Amino acid sequence: MLGIGMVLALVLSFTISADAAEDLDLSRNGTLTISVVKSDGTPIGGGSLTVYQAGTIEKNEDGNPKFVLHSDFAGSKADLSDLQSRLLPEQLAEYAKNNEIAGRKVQIRQDGEADFGETAPGLYLLAQEDPADGYRAMHPFVCSVPQYDEVSKSYVYDVTAFPKMELDLDIDSSDESSESSSTSSSTSSTESSDKSSQSSTSSSEKSTASSKDKGSSDKSNTSSKDKTDKSDKASTASISGLFIYAGLFLIAGGLLILFWQMRKNSAK
Repeated sequence: MLGIGMVLALVLSFTISADAAEDLDLSRNGTLTISVVKSDGTPIGGGSLTVYQAGTIEKNEDGNPKFVLHSDFAGSKADLSDLQSRLLPEQLAEYAKNNEIAGRKVQIRQDGEADFGETAPGLYLLAQEDPADGYRAMHPFVCSVPQYDEVSKSYVYDVTAFPKMELDLDIDSSDESSESSSTSSSTSSTESSDKSSQSSTSSSEKSTASSKDKGSSDKSNTSSKDKTDKSDKASTASISGLFIYAGLFLIAGGLLILFWQMRKNSAK
């Protein structure tokens, strides 16, 4: 599903000026049209926009025009001195919702335009609760009728406002979040698997090393035992040799004694 993240700004100026070449006619109604398009100019049809009159236009003691909160929004205490503030439309929209202020809802045509028709001079809040299929609701914004044209230094009563898109998204944020979560989970599982494999490999290596150490120990013990056996055999052989030599010596001694006795008897 396609999604759009929008930061809205109006192309025409909100300013009502005392330097206008013509006087502001507060008795003259204008028209208001909102043209909803993507950053590449593609219209976004479908859904609806709701308009609320948030302010009226009055003239001060010097005859200069200024915005004043409409009676429906007087309790909001909103500051209309800075119409470019992003907090202003959010504050007004929240107040309208919490106080169930009635607005005028208009469907957005397939050419991306919402035509509110004849509109009295004032400051208007536009909010969207029903976005086009596949899109998220745009942020609320404010627009004035009429609007002052700095070039001609005159008021434009037939107003067409173009919300500008500063960011387009190809994937809805929920899909991105799900995809990100899935990727994160998959990565986590892979890392866990890798760690498990590394742990298993490490354990296997330790087991192999332990077996090798045990084998070396067994070989060492066997070698030591063999040396001990050889040493015992050598000792046994040495003792046996001594007994044999002693036996031979006794036999030789006995024969000498016997031979000497025979010589003695022969001499007699």
